[in-house]
Amino acid sequence: MKHISPKNFNIEKIEKYIKEFKYSSPFPYVVIDNFLQEETANQVLDNFKLNDKWINYSLVNNFKKFGLKDRTYYDKNCNEVFEELNAIEFLDILKKITGIDNLFLDPTLDGGGLNQSFNGGSLNIHTDFHSHTVEKKWRRTINIIIYLNHNWLDEYNGNLELWDENGKKMEKNYKYYNIS
Repeated sequence: MKHISPKNFNIEKIEKYIKEFKYSSPFPYVVIDNFLQEETANQVLDNFKLNDKWINYSLVNNFKKFGLKDRTYYDKNCNEVFEELNAIEFLDILKKITGIDNLFLDPTLDGGGLNQSFNGGSLNIHTDFHSHTVEKKWRRTINIIIYLNHNWLDEYNGNLELWDENGKKMEKNYKYYNIS
């Protein structure tokens, strides 16, 4: 793997992720720090310059949130990351960790792609959708969320929170990590 950090996917770590995924709550998940190679992460951040190609997703559950799913506006490096996420080598690892067969990266990035929230922005507690807006037979079974930040400060309050199924109790709170 060129962009995904291979040190995170040796046999011992994969076995650890399998157990974490199986026994995590409030739903199956695993957190992998430094998922991308540092150089790649820094280069991918260059794709986060807001322009008229970004979609404003500031709706009922979002505020100051924008997304870009059209890969023609990503640089070569960023596109290579998405290709690597869909490579058989990586998908086989995900299948081992999750026990889910027939995984693939949605080429349209429906509900995915690059997303960013700006100062004062928010994303309310929610459950990601399972259905696809166009391909009705497709189901979203897992999400890969990669957080990239430079100079992130705790007072920004941008932690990833995992809540119970009723959205009443926060069960996990993950702090964002900075890229050096």
